Amino acid sequence: MRVIDCHTHPEFEDEKLKKTAKENKINFSYKGLLEEMRKNNVKRIVGISSNIKSNELIANLMQRDKRILAIRFVSTSNISKKTLIGLNKELDWGKFKGIKLPPGYEYFYPNETKCNQIYRIAEKYNAPVIFHSGDTWRAIEKTKIKYAHPVYVDDVAVGHPDLKIIVAHSGNPWVVDAAEIAYKNENVFLDISG
Repeated sequence: MRVIDCHTHPEFEDEKLKKTAKENKINFSYKGLLEEMRKNNVKRIVGISSNIKSNELIANLMQRDKRILAIRFVSTSNISKKTLIGLNKELDWGKFKGIKLPPGYEYFYPNETKCNQIYRIAEKYNAPVIFHSGDTWRAIEKTKIKYAHPVYVDDVAVGHPDLKIIVAHSGNPWVVDAAEIAYKNENVFLDISG
């Protein structure tokens, strides 16, 4: 069976991820990733950056290993013209294959108009937008769960029917809500990551 892991964070320099991996006796390294892929017959992974600092690391991993698809983190807290130009170039060049947005970590709703310019760029390159949805990681302080409810993705899906949308973590604990949004919108998909 061919396995594709659709949600990984191979950000091997991130201190919080390294600490969690150590506590769980995980070899959190490129070598460890390759070993896990081999053991579990994983043919490809989607490497998702969870912060601006990790974008280059994730892009470099994809350059190093074509089995890794890089997803770029985009901060909505300050969407500048420079950011949008850079995003356009990076998607055009194939440096990244998609975009990750973190509503519960940056306190915005996916249906806010400031996000539309990001969605238009993603549509232009047929790049999926992954929304962190549902529960937020407790190792990161001051997250606000209300922004991570998947119900706001419905507005985005209806307003941008050509945009491929992935609701990360199936919106857990709002899995039924996320499932309904995916059911009614052909452009919405759920990932089943933990």
